[in-house]
Amino acid sequence: MAMQPLYQGLQLMPALHRFPDEAARIGRIVAAFGEIEFILAMCLGEVLCDPDAARRAIFRLASGRARIDTLDALLRPTYEKIGRKTVRRYAHSGSVLPKNKKPICALPLW
Repeated sequence: MAMQPLYQGLQLMPALHRFPDEAARIGRIVAAFGEIEFILAMCLGEVLCDPDAARRAIFRLASGRARIDTLDALLRPTYEKIGRKTVRRYAHSGSVLPKNKKPICALPLW
């Protein structure tokens, strides 16, 4: 008599099979997380003027949470300074519309 595998008929994460649209969204978020970490590490490299050292330092950390927390701590002051400069620059202007009529806007990263 042949043995049946224990997992026959068992679905991993059955909710993902019941909700395929939501599963696809979750998959895109999970797949993009590493890319977000890498882009932020590149931003840190620009701030530190040494992209290689920034990438080595960030990806030496073991967990994604530790990398994001470290990137936040190192990048936040720079982004806040840039944000203050941008606010001062455009504080007394009306709407900023270039000739092609598409508005210029800056979105915070945090």
